[in-house]
Amino acid sequence: MKKNHLGEKVLVIGIILLVVGTGTFPSTGQSTQSKEMQGTFRDSPLPVEWNRTYPRPLGNSGGNCIQVTPDGGSVIAGFAGWGAWYSFYLLKVDPQGNEQWNRTFESGYTQANWVEVTNDNGYIITGKGCKWIEEEQEWVADIWVIKTDVNGYEEWNWTRLTLYPDYGTCVKQISDGGYIINDIANSNNNYNFSLLKLDAFGTLLWEKTYENKWGFSLVITPDDGFIISGLSEQALLLMKTDENGTMEWEQEFFHDIWPDCRGNDVHVTPDGGYIVGGSTSTYSTSDLLLLKTNESGVEQWHQTYGFSGTDWGTSVALLDNGDYILGGTHLGLQGVAPDRFWLIRTNCNGNVIWSQFYLPLYDARCYCIQQTLDDSVIASGAIDVSTGATCVILKLRNQTGNQPPYAPSNPNPSDGVTDVEVNTTLSWIDSDPNPQDVLAYDVYFGMNSTPPKLVSNQSDWTFDPGTLQYSTTYYWRIVVWDDPGASTVGPLWSFTTGGEENHPPNIPSSPSPADGYLGASIDVNLIWTGDDPDPGDTVTYDVYFGLENPPDIIHHNQTAMSYNPGTLEYSTMYYWRIVAWDLFGHTAVGPVWTFTTIQTPNQPPATPAITGPAEGKPNTAYIYTITGTDPDNADVVSAYVIWGDDTITDWTEFHASGESFTLTHSWAEKGEYLVRVKIKDNHGAESNWTILDVIMPRNLERINPFLLWFFERFNHAFPSLHHLFWYKNPIFSYL
Repeated sequence: MKKNHLGEKVLVIGIILLVVGTGTFPSTGQSTQSKEMQGTFRDSPLPVEWNRTYPRPLGNSGGNCIQVTPDGGSVIAGFAGWGAWYSFYLLKVDPQGNEQWNRTFESGYTQANWVEVTNDNGYIITGKGCKWIEEEQEWVADIWVIKTDVNGYEEWNWTRLTLYPDYGTCVKQISDGGYIINDIANSNNNYNFSLLKLDAFGTLLWEKTYENKWGFSLVITPDDGFIISGLSEQALLLMKTDENGTMEWEQEFFHDIWPDCRGNDVHVTPDGGYIVGGSTSTYSTSDLLLLKTNESGVEQWHQTYGFSGTDWGTSVALLDNGDYILGGTHLGLQGVAPDRFWLIRTNCNGNVIWSQFYLPLYDARCYCIQQTLDDSVIASGAIDVSTGATCVILKLRNQTGNQPPYAPSNPNPSDGVTDVEVNTTLSWIDSDPNPQDVLAYDVYFGMNSTPPKLVSNQSDWTFDPGTLQYSTTYYWRIVVWDDPGASTVGPLWSFTTGGEENHPPNIPSSPSPADGYLGASIDVNLIWTGDDPDPGDTVTYDVYFGLENPPDIIHHNQTAMSYNPGTLEYSTMYYWRIVAWDLFGHTAVGPVWTFTTIQTPNQPPATPAITGPAEGKPNTAYIYTITGTDPDNADVVSAYVIWGDDTITDWTEFHASGESFTLTHSWAEKGEYLVRVKIKDNHGAESNWTILDVIMPRNLERINPFLLWFFERFNHAFPSLHHLFWYKNPIFSYL
């Protein structure tokens, strides 16, 4: 079936502009806000806490969707590639935006439009994949869904082949562990979208299709149904279904005001209604849009925001205090003015609190925005979009201003511990929700539960109280201050010193592999014995390991008396030692031990070569040359031959690898014989068989029977006749 290429191009443009935001679309808008966004706003924009870019080697990248992860970091789905080849792009960053890992998944001209964190802390991604259609001789876009583990490694993927382009725009995990996916398609210039239900392992359970509509965003409602925002004809679409995808109601907005209006992002609001972020447009201008409805999809208010020219909204974040932040792009003129990464904060009625272009030094676009775990905002997009694209993430400062430091934690000595050494150093750890804040500490320490302050305003996380008394309980706490002046009082901790001097641990012993051992496995585990003469002491170990003496430390402070150094090299000597520590800081340094790994495993010989006559006559000895080689050049080889006539030559004497040697054999009867040869090395490893087909003629029926009898009877007589008939009948030469 021939595809409608115009329809496919329309779909491609629509997805790129509305879901990803990598292009422009025409717009206009009658806005209840000033068209030029003039005036004094109620509050100042949130300051930038950090921004990071993540360029891809030899290619472009962009962050189409960002989600906050349980560890306070973020995961980004988008695109990475160059030319006509793009891949799904999955990027994981920590709370400060430092890259932890990235993965790409290739399928032609592809990109990921949405990512969600799953209940096993993995990720589910959807977007556009590509498949080659043989009868059309071209690539066709198809929905692609990928499930990964917590480290971004694929666990399964799902797609399907259609003769029209379709794309996954949004995916959510539902309460039964399965997934609901929003899939939009264009078949013969008829556009529609489907809700697809997959189980937890990627098997399609059901599909519901809705004609003449596109769904761009999807959320799960409190009744386990779904609310979808998108486009219906040229109106903004808001549609509600039950948990099985059966439509309960749909609403269309603004078709009589703007010729093109789209809902690109939707959320459930605390009052049970919905907030939709999107765009309005005419053929010359466009604006960002916020639409608020009640639980039945009836409009309560809408607001538009824009400048002269083209502006479009891609994502909206619902903040805990009821405010909204709308993300989008103010499109510049290529080569004249850059695109602007635009965020607008409004109150619960859509009135502007502040409006700000971020990343002013870049040609930048905002594709997605989310609230973070620390009550701030994080957004993803791309910079340098006119000359390529590079993925960018922007983190704003906490919206409530300065936060006090976190309470100090992880005291050392641990709270309530006994038998502490009298010469101990106090330590703790601490941090601040505002990473740029500088922290200082007051230390309270003494022998009662209201210890006095001994030091103020120190920057270190340690304090030396001097030599303490034996068998005494001490109390201490830390008060932390940040430079804006906020403080946090830490908990009261205590510890009791030991009654007598502590002894160091016993020297580690009983190494396995044993010291000097030869032939250790390359997957060996290091094992040792260690303990402490003081009952109750906990011993930890530092592992030193390497190719040189003395070896370097490779692991600190472990309690286990074993260590796996990973896969080692063959025929290599390794050095290792163990240093033991007790709770009081006493050490016991073990000796340096060595072991040598096994030699490189023997490889079998190559298939041998055999040369010699391929045809002959019975009872005549023929010489055959055999050549055997072995990849381990130091090995020697022996041959085993099955001659095909129930006779064998058992293993010959050994010969050097590559050296040719000969064997002689004759066959007693006429016939066809399969000679089979193999070789083995001096370690017993055998090669594959080589087969030589040898023919001893079965009959001479073409020859006059009398002549045949005559020459057989007088085999050595009449040499001239023999020569004549041999010349004319070469088959006689086989007699």
